[in-house]
This record gives sequence, C-alpha cells and structure tokens, in this order.
Amino acid sequence: MTLEEDVKKILSEGNFTTSEIAKKLGISRNTAIKVLEVMRVKGIVNYRSIGQAKLWFLKPTSDEERRKAQEMIYKTLETVHDETKEKLAFSGTVTGLIEKALRKMEEEIKRKK
Repeated sequence: MTLEEDVKKILSEGNFTTSEIAKKLGISRNTAIKVLEVMRVKGIVNYRSIGQAKLWFLKPTSDEERRKAQEMIYKTLETVHDETKEKLAFSGTVTGLIEKALRKMEEEIKRKK
C-alpha cells in the first residue's frame, strides 16, 4: 500500500489531525503534512482548522457523502470541545474557536437538509 492509500484508509474511519495520522502511520509529522498536502491538491482530502491544528477528512464526492462528512466533522468538533472544557477547564480562545466552528458547522448542516 502507498502512503496515500494508507491515509485514505485511516480517514475512512473518521477525522484526524496531522499528528494523529502521522502516529497511526508511524511516520514523521512533516512527512504526513507533505502526503496530506499532495492529496489535498489532488482533491482527495481537505481539512478544517481548529486553532493551530488541522483536522483532516476525505473530501466527499456526492451530496450525501458531503452531508455525512459535515456531520462527522461536527461530531468530532463537539467531542474536542467537550474534552477541552473537561481537561483544561477554561473558556479562553481555544474554546471560543471551537464553539464558533461548531455553530458554523451546525448552520451548514441545517442549510444542506
């Protein structure tokens, strides 16, 4: 399997940050970034920024896949938000950014329905 195929397999299971993908593949973060950027240019993957992190996902090819991808991203952001509040117990910039992303995703999902 090529690295691109490995990334596709990982992202078919959910959305992951660059660091998580690198760890799952046993490669450096820099190598993961290069592979992901090539795949992004090819139109295979895309990402959402969460603070300084990038949350990568397979780029949907149909309206149904697009809706499912948005819901998956929303759920992932919701989980990150909940974990951030629990573990860090603060309401600063990161929490504000996540809440803003959650609202935006929720609006996009409602518009698509």
